[in-house]
Amino acid sequence: MANLDHIRFPTTLFQCVDSYLSMGFAHGYNLEDFLTVIGMSEEDFRDANQALNYQQCTNVLSFLTQTSTKLPPALQALSVLSINNMGIGGIAGLTASNLGDALQLTLDYHKLVAPVVDIELKKSATHYHLSAKMNTDMGVYNDLVLEMIVGGLKQFTEEVTGKKLDINVALAHTPMWHTSEDATLEIYEDFFNCKVKFNSPETCLSANIETIDECRVKSSNRILHNFSMDILKKIADSEDAKLTIAEKAKRILKKAAENDIYLDLEELSNQLNMSPRTLSRKLERDNVQFKELSNEIRFNRAKYLLKDSEAPLKSIASKVGYSNADAFVRAFKTYTGDTPSQWKSKQQLAEPSSFN
Repeated sequence: MANLDHIRFPTTLFQCVDSYLSMGFAHGYNLEDFLTVIGMSEEDFRDANQALNYQQCTNVLSFLTQTSTKLPPALQALSVLSINNMGIGGIAGLTASNLGDALQLTLDYHKLVAPVVDIELKKSATHYHLSAKMNTDMGVYNDLVLEMIVGGLKQFTEEVTGKKLDINVALAHTPMWHTSEDATLEIYEDFFNCKVKFNSPETCLSANIETIDECRVKSSNRILHNFSMDILKKIADSEDAKLTIAEKAKRILKKAAENDIYLDLEELSNQLNMSPRTLSRKLERDNVQFKELSNEIRFNRAKYLLKDSEAPLKSIASKVGYSNADAFVRAFKTYTGDTPSQWKSKQQLAEPSSFN
């Protein structure tokens, strides 16, 4: 889990509160009330260099939950949220060459606006799956945050392309609203104008490869895109300097694993420009062991390969660093409680074969 002391959410993300209030979503509340809830002056709230901390963001989610009467909280928020709330990242997305590039941008830089969530883009032979999961426990607000993330990403795809795209929504929790589940499902499908699946194995967007690869951005502008990307990179570099060693290590390990490379402690310490002993000591300060990080990355990658490919077990074992399938099966069962075949069968039973 991320270190709460370093979690910040840019004020640009919350400027839609003006529309939220003017549209009567928070009946009886005004901007002064909202600022009191989050404990921030209007001067700071309007400053692009300021940010809300973890507790202030939690207060926003509480305000949203308490004032949502017309729609479920996530949908009510998404009604006023737009790509402008992503700040410079929104400009970069609007000016990308195609939707695939725009989505890759969100994958690379989403932590600047949503630091409590991990987003992963998975590609099978026929589909893209853009999944989201919490990396920080926000308690009762976890499901709300994930709904807003995947819902915001769907709106992002439509805003940058100017089209209603064939992209479906899957949510890993039960419906969050006071009506019946069937009525709630209808509300969500009407809002997103697509199929919505609750109680899915993961929270994600799903689309045919052609939908993403062949769709162009309506306002593509290479000069403006490159300019905004330069700014994004500088901001990201600045934020990287604030990461804990455990967070930096996990990022490096995950990127290597995506290329079927599993770094040992010495290799990882070399990339972080320190000795293995120093790295181990710094990880311990974050209450993390290298083996824990390594296993998390390795077996998450194994789950992805088991779920989204038909490769033989021997091939998957090799890809995640095991010399033979038997050793992989034993390690996988120790980590997950199931053999790879048992785990895959459970996933297939839980997940519908199609949205249609």
